[in-house]
Amino acid sequence: IANRVIPTCDVVIGAIRISTFDTSPFITREMVRKMKRGSVIVDVTAGYGTGYIATAEQLTTLNAPSFVVEGVKHIRIRELPLGVHRTAAQQISAQFAPYLAALIDALASDKIYSVAERGKITENGQILNEHVKRHYFALNR
Repeated sequence: IANRVIPTCDVVIGAIRISTFDTSPFITREMVRKMKRGSVIVDVTAGYGTGYIATAEQLTTLNAPSFVVEGVKHIRIRELPLGVHRTAAQQISAQFAPYLAALIDALASDKIYSVAERGKITENGQILNEHVKRHYFALNR
């Protein structure tokens, strides 16, 4: 579906939770090449590397907000979501409040909270999460 839809878009807004060096491209160079000249791709995803947009080779800033690839303007300002901080905070609070309440209940009763255990990144100075470990060592070679 994306192969047919993306090339017809005037504006594409990308907002996945996180994108990394090994995130598979969802928007390929070929899709971007087929877009109309002057179309815009805005990526507000937290992450690093080109990630899911094959043509998003660089970050932009408020001072230099865009670059053009294949005739399509790309805007990739990592701080852009900070411009709507109240909305972002409300969304995050609504999503995480039930998990925090359950975690507090588990800690108060000395129970193991499985969601927290699965989400552990580090413990006793060791990186537990394989995804984070792989990227940490890739960045620190």
